[in-house]
Amino acid sequence: MPSSSSFTFWSLIVGSQVCGLSAYILLQSWLHIYNDGFDWNSDVSHLIQNYHALFMTLGFLLLFGEATLAYRLLARSRASYLLQKSVHATILITATIIWVVGLTAAFKARNLDKTHGKEVKHFYSFHSWIGLLLLVIFLCQFLWKAYSVRINSVAPQKLCFAIAWYAHARLISPTLQATYQSVHVFNGLFLFTLSAATCFTGLNELGIYKAENYRLLSSSGIHLNFVGIAMLGFATTIGYLLWKPEFKLTPPVGSAATIDSVDHVENNL
Repeated sequence: MPSSSSFTFWSLIVGSQVCGLSAYILLQSWLHIYNDGFDWNSDVSHLIQNYHALFMTLGFLLLFGEATLAYRLLARSRASYLLQKSVHATILITATIIWVVGLTAAFKARNLDKTHGKEVKHFYSFHSWIGLLLLVIFLCQFLWKAYSVRINSVAPQKLCFAIAWYAHARLISPTLQATYQSVHVFNGLFLFTLSAATCFTGLNELGIYKAENYRLLSSSGIHLNFVGIAMLGFATTIGYLLWKPEFKLTPPVGSAATIDSVDHVENNL
């Protein structure tokens, strides 16, 4: 990579991390200052719902974005391909656990509203629809990936990497795997875009329903808009890093130009 491209790459990496961290801190502070904070065992539904807003943003957008950057970053440190995949998988698994907690919070808050006599349906908004679509597509991709990979004869000292879900030998043909890989990459970009859209629509709902005097440009509304700007900065920089061809290193020798080469992984084991 030319020095100018390298400078641009690392500048965007730093910028994405600043935006991502800012989005998380700003959102958490807004939920504390303007929406009464967090209490999982509360009888007040929005104190539980706040966990949904924070955790889904952390899992859907921020950790998902970090997972997509794993290959870009680790390849430049000459990390083994197995390590790159293990870090990618570990971040996604962590994000999935956080999604489950965040989704549970939404159901718990909605059910609490019903016990208080409020007629509120699950999955009634566009925000919830695209969030559900995101979860379904992600689950399908996860199951396909889990099916297409198996662990076999892994050296004990490398077992911790292999258990991180991506490892070792293929169950499907190289031709089908190569075809799937192009779909997998597209799905990753599509899912990240859908994640950002889900977070933006959720943030818009917070502004409309929870921000006091939002239409009057209140401090609560301004604070929430800065959360959106930070999210937009994170999503844009991550998207550009993934889209720009010169930021993608060529596959390692022995990888057969595919992301999941059996030979390359076996050599690293």
